[in-house]
Amino acid sequence: MEHEATDAFNDGFVQMMYESWLSNPASVSDEWQQMFAGGAPNGGSTSAPPPAATATAGTAATAAQAPPAKGGNGNGATATPPAAPTPAPAGKAAPAAAKAELPEGAVLLKGPAAGLVRNMNESLTVPVATTLRTLAMSTLDARRRELNAALANVEGGRKVSFTHIVAWALIRAWREFPVMGHTFELVNNKPYRVAHEHVNFGLAVDVEKPDGSRGLMVPVVKAADTLGARGFMDRYDELVKVTRAGKLALDDMMGTTLTLTNPGGLGTEASVPRLMAHQATIIATGSIAFPVEFRHLSKERIAELGVSKVMTITSTYDHRVIQGAESGAFLRMVDEQLQGGHGFYEEVFTELGAGTPTDVVVTPAPVAAAAAAPAPTTAAASISTAATSVAEQPVIAGFQHPGPVLVTATDDQLASVASAMSLVKAHR
Repeated sequence: MEHEATDAFNDGFVQMMYESWLSNPASVSDEWQQMFAGGAPNGGSTSAPPPAATATAGTAATAAQAPPAKGGNGNGATATPPAAPTPAPAGKAAPAAAKAELPEGAVLLKGPAAGLVRNMNESLTVPVATTLRTLAMSTLDARRRELNAALANVEGGRKVSFTHIVAWALIRAWREFPVMGHTFELVNNKPYRVAHEHVNFGLAVDVEKPDGSRGLMVPVVKAADTLGARGFMDRYDELVKVTRAGKLALDDMMGTTLTLTNPGGLGTEASVPRLMAHQATIIATGSIAFPVEFRHLSKERIAELGVSKVMTITSTYDHRVIQGAESGAFLRMVDEQLQGGHGFYEEVFTELGAGTPTDVVVTPAPVAAAAAAPAPTTAAASISTAATSVAEQPVIAGFQHPGPVLVTATDDQLASVASAMSLVKAHR
């Protein structure tokens, strides 16, 4: 298995492992030792050239300087050695090419940083497009709280994050739209679409390097669609743990088709990350927050208005094999699941041993109070009817999010508005 097969995002980690191998081969596993025995990773560098390479170069140089031996040239004749070249006068050596002057503060990029440069340049060869969708997060927030409360009472209980749930929704949506995992390959200068039986799901994990800098690594959950919600989350947690410990195996970094990255943890509202070559789609999730125009309001006022937190999700895909309508339908399926459709939460709760989610609670209209009230006018009746329909909307786990109140105007009211608009136009 060759190092070139590892995913581009992980080249920095491969280079770091290689440097550890150079200083102490026993510091890395047998799998890494076998891979590095063939030379430096693609794009990597060594502190000194391999001994074999040095010997080969020296032998070649000696052979070039030695006069050729007399012998057959293939037709029975004796070869005549060519005349030795006349050395150029010492004072007429060709001038060395002038080196460009480095700008102040310039630092040579090498090792993992140089690998990142190469990967970013290669990603420019992938023609991509991006689909964006904003999701209401109140249902997910409520269900997650309910799920974690139930799991706290389960032996060996776990805590489920937003990313766990969103990732599983993506995998379930892939089952309906496997095209989102199709990749492009150029074979013998001919374009091919490659359909994959399963989705290899990459998780972008922020890690701290030995020098204190930070970077992303992308371990891969192989055939994630076959694991079920519990199996996927178990594997997810395991990979994050070994990634941050710097103990990823070579196979854990290969074959990604669909990747999830979460810059929202830093407050980023939306992101369009680079899609690496040989991958199909990369999904980015933004921060979970109230829309910016409501953030100045108090919690009480926000609750009164029924404003939901939102999250922006983007799908960046290889446009050679995936189309915008497919990406849009894929994100719509993700949204529908997170809002409670397609039996999503029922499956997650059941597989994690948390029972079943609570039923949707419907708040009935105050019939008795309405009967005691005097009969409203036509316009007031329209408002009352709209408000009642809002009150009847479902409430999930204590969250109520009323829709817009629609008011039906009478003919007299419309005539009054038309007269007012005429006056405004006349004075402009």
